[in-house]
Amino acid sequence: LAGRLAGGGAFPHVIGLFLGYPAGDVIGFCRSGGRDCRLCGYWKVYTDVDRARRRFTLYDDCRARLCGALAGGDTLRRRLAG
Repeated sequence: LAGRLAGGGAFPHVIGLFLGYPAGDVIGFCRSGGRDCRLCGYWKVYTDVDRARRRFTLYDDCRARLCGALAGGDTLRRRLAG
């Protein structure tokens, strides 16, 4: 992956696999050129929309809790350690 990123050229969309995106969604994105997805959120969804919606909600909740903690004076270092 590091070699692909450093080598220039087209962005390696398979990076989604390293980020934990469902393989079917990565394949769908690559095949369609990013068009005709069934849902668009943290990534473009081509397969299990219900599962993706649940995951997006979880990510939204985590982000809100973290932002709230940081706004309240907590630190990212303490959050990551705990």
